Amino acid sequence: MRIGDKALKELSDRELEEELRRRRVARGQPAVVEPAPARGTQRAPARGGQRHPGWKVRQWYRNLELTPGASRDEVELAYVRLSEKYHPDRQSEPDKKRLATELAGGLREAYRGILESLGEGEDEDA
Repeated sequence: MRIGDKALKELSDRELEEELRRRRVARGQPAVVEPAPARGTQRAPARGGQRHPGWKVRQWYRNLELTPGASRDEVELAYVRLSEKYHPDRQSEPDKKRLATELAGGLREAYRGILESLGEGEDEDA
């Protein structure tokens, strides 16, 4: 796993925090994330006939390092490649594992969102 020219395990906590902050800002999210509410208090996002705003779909493509209009195969390959790169189980330090978990969650959201925006849904094995 690498971020820039360094392996993930070589990055300091500050460098990992900066990478997360950079990705959050690139997604249009606040640079600092508040702790999640207790389980069961958050409503699931609306699904079905609602379309996602264009900026969100464009951000998902950026998160997967793709250009809008990429094929389903390209989306899947990018998701697999980046998921392996940022997988939390490859981290031994708790802080790095937590940051990698957040990055992996963003990748998963982007993958599912793009497939949903394409009207294809998600495969069972993804």
